[in-house]
Amino acid sequence: GAIGKGGDDRILDLDLGAPAPGPPGGSYDIVVEDCDFDRNGGHGCAIDIDYETTAYWRTNLNVRGSRARANSASGFVLHLDNPARCVLHRVLASDNFEDGLSIISEAPATLALVSSSSFVSNLGHGVHSSLGSAGVALSHCIFSGNELGGVLPEQAQATVGSSVAQLQPEAFGGALVRG
Repeated sequence: GAIGKGGDDRILDLDLGAPAPGPPGGSYDIVVEDCDFDRNGGHGCAIDIDYETTAYWRTNLNVRGSRARANSASGFVLHLDNPARCVLHRVLASDNFEDGLSIISEAPATLALVSSSSFVSNLGHGVHSSLGSAGVALSHCIFSGNELGGVLPEQAQATVGSSVAQLQPEAFGGALVRG
């Protein structure tokens, strides 16, 4: 993976794979805390969990207190191609040229949990789950002014609870909404 800073750019592009040759299993524990990913020429924070050919690896991913603003693509992008415990808490994704949070997966069913977060004024969706079987559960979130809508689950289920949405089309497009 790479982490870099150049001028005003602050990016995180992390690709996780199983070591070869290496042990038959293991885990990654990733914490991204209090980081700003602003004004990048691509995604702000992209994490790719990519070891689907090795069944005994897991990832614990925690993103908290971080912001992704005014990036030329999506603010946060998660490729959840393998079993993962994925939690985003107190994140802000605003003014990105694509989605605030984009979740993509290839094979195993997994779930991203998002709480106490804001997705505001993105040109795509606030949260977009596509390609695969990674669902998303959102609680106590704000969705406002996203050009294409608040939440869009394409293939896997999304659940939204105790959250608010305003000033956008299709606030919770196909998601199960409670509270």
